[in-house]
Amino acid sequence: MAIALIFAFNTETKAQNNAFFVQGGWSWSEGAFAAGYSFGSITTSLGYAPAKMPGSGEWVSGLVWNIKLAPEWDETGYYLGYSFNSVGYRSQMDYGSGWTDDYVEGMHILSVGYKVSAITWYLAADIGYGWSASGKGMSYGIVLGFPLFTN
Repeated sequence: MAIALIFAFNTETKAQNNAFFVQGGWSWSEGAFAAGYSFGSITTSLGYAPAKMPGSGEWVSGLVWNIKLAPEWDETGYYLGYSFNSVGYRSQMDYGSGWTDDYVEGMHILSVGYKVSAITWYLAADIGYGWSASGKGMSYGIVLGFPLFTN
């Protein structure tokens, strides 16, 4: 049903505005660096997600996949997204002899955001809610993107 609604919003009589883009910033729902494709009002991206472990402060790395119902790449407006962040939930235990039992789990994230577009770039900020089998929490982010190829 959700997929049908997404495609219903995407069907328009005008020609679609497609773009391949890269973006950077900090976002739990899109990663620190990402590449993606925007076709009409559907955007999908795959990003790199670094995160610190809560106890030791060690860095772990993962991927974030994102799909959103958003304005076309050159338009400004609100968007709704779903993401899967492979390092979204992290846990460690301290047994007195150091941090052990490292645990990393993927997290699903629903987010809403706002994107401001200019001719050669866009700025997007979002806030969301993430959950996994072991935890839940708020997500946030801000990214700056640049379309590389458009039609």
